[in-house]
Amino acid sequence: DVVSVMNRLVRMPDIGLLNQTHSSFTAIPGKITELESDRYVRALKTLQEPLGSVLDDRLSQILDKDPEIRKAEETANYNLMWMTQNVLCLREIDMKRPVTAVAQLEEEGLLAIGLAGDTIEIQVYEMETDNVRHTLKNGHEKNITTIISVNKDVAISGGCDGHVALWDLQRGELLKRARCHAGFIFSALYLGDGIFATGAHDETVKVWYLNNAKTAFRQRGTCFGHVGGVWSIVALQEGEKIASCAQDGKIKVWDPEKCEASKTIKAHAEECNCLAAYKEQELISVGDDGYINIWNWDSGEKTKSITVLAGECIYSCVLMEDGFSLVCATEGISLKVVDVEKGVVTRELFGHQGIVRMATRLTPHGTLLTAGYDQKIRLWNAFKNSLIDGVRKGRSEGKEDKEIPEKKE
Repeated sequence: DVVSVMNRLVRMPDIGLLNQTHSSFTAIPGKITELESDRYVRALKTLQEPLGSVLDDRLSQILDKDPEIRKAEETANYNLMWMTQNVLCLREIDMKRPVTAVAQLEEEGLLAIGLAGDTIEIQVYEMETDNVRHTLKNGHEKNITTIISVNKDVAISGGCDGHVALWDLQRGELLKRARCHAGFIFSALYLGDGIFATGAHDETVKVWYLNNAKTAFRQRGTCFGHVGGVWSIVALQEGEKIASCAQDGKIKVWDPEKCEASKTIKAHAEECNCLAAYKEQELISVGDDGYINIWNWDSGEKTKSITVLAGECIYSCVLMEDGFSLVCATEGISLKVVDVEKGVVTRELFGHQGIVRMATRLTPHGTLLTAGYDQKIRLWNAFKNSLIDGVRKGRSEGKEDKEIPEKKE
């Protein structure tokens, strides 16, 4: 805990995060009293002065900068490669209820969180203040499984009741609710220009139009061809194509205007659970067999198969900002970070106390958001410099590193 808090304070050039971490920082003395090793106590004592110096210098540098430049630099600092960095959980949000869906909304700092329990609802959550702006109710009779953002005013949700609900985010009101599928809706995707798609247990992908006012929607067409529920949908070529995967282990590439399949790929021997757009004309798939497969979705050819998680069911995956760090949620309580170029696991992220079923990347900072059966939402990020590098920087101008004596047995 001590090291985690210090890492956050030293590395983040962000006033908000410095303030947010203040309460944790003041709790460090309590943690120190629990230490039994004189070596660790001496080590922490040497950090006191340089850490204070680093924070003072960093704060004055931040305040002296133009706000626009500061914002740009903060964004750039978040957009770091995951493979070569230390990955830390910056924050944990305890929802105290089962979390069934999470989406980032268009307005900065807002999340839409689907919750189960006595009532089925969506909370519009302000991350900066920890406040719930709106509670959206009466859209679904069963658990909410997917939420997508259309713009700052409108969001769409799908649920186990087969209904799609359209929400006014400014007033916190239900605009329209309709039964759109005969089975559970597992995934939804906004394609832009008022068009969105849904995939469901009834073996179909359906495409929908929003009206100009974004207050109602109607069906554009239905994509038939999967055998078994459709788990995941992703956009290809900026929405000109969409890909879906299903319980039949297949990937289908669709023309969303004609609702016709241009390619069918037998991707996995068992269920194919999640897709992620990769490089140009390439697609990543994961499934119950634990394989991570990369496909040329135009030709249907497999370009790579990664087996480091073989035998583990991979429920979902998300490709991080660096373009090759794939975060996988498996049947365990940890998250596996896989370098898809090298085909190796480079990180294992612990913290959830239950199976993690959702992983998504927030923009513009590239933060990883995860949610699981433990009713917790966790926010993760990668940092470039180690704690010791930050501390050494604060020891400039004649300050020397002192060797910490080893404890004698």
